[in-house]
Amino acid sequence: MLTDGALTMFESGAMVDHILDRYGEGRLRPPLGTDEAALFHQWCWFAEATLARPVGLNRLITQGAAPGYAAAADAEDKTRTALAVVDQALAGGDYLLDADFTAADIMMGYSLQLLAGLGLLDAQFPTARAYLARLSERPAFVGR
Repeated sequence: MLTDGALTMFESGAMVDHILDRYGEGRLRPPLGTDEAALFHQWCWFAEATLARPVGLNRLITQGAAPGYAAAADAEDKTRTALAVVDQALAGGDYLLDADFTAADIMMGYSLQLLAGLGLLDAQFPTARAYLARLSERPAFVGR
């Protein structure tokens, strides 16, 4: 939840956009209308809508479900497929948009930290694990 003056918000991606619009002064995202800005938005939305969503569904589905429940296994498979996309995208670069740390890395870092805590960011994804380690070394990282 974010409160900024009279404004109260509850969606994390929208909160990041609001903070960048109101306080960012051009930092942490590429200029609007550029190819890099399109990729920036892609990664921000991917982190929440594609990567983290199956995990949330898995947790909802498995509440009280028997071990080996098929829908839970499907959700984990989707998460692993999305993690493979992240792992491949980071090959050869420190951050999602090459050498520039952006708010997309903040969004992705949150999702990866969540997955690491659930044991899903395992040795199968060495590049994504190294990326999360780099992010966690940044002074502003919270959630260790």
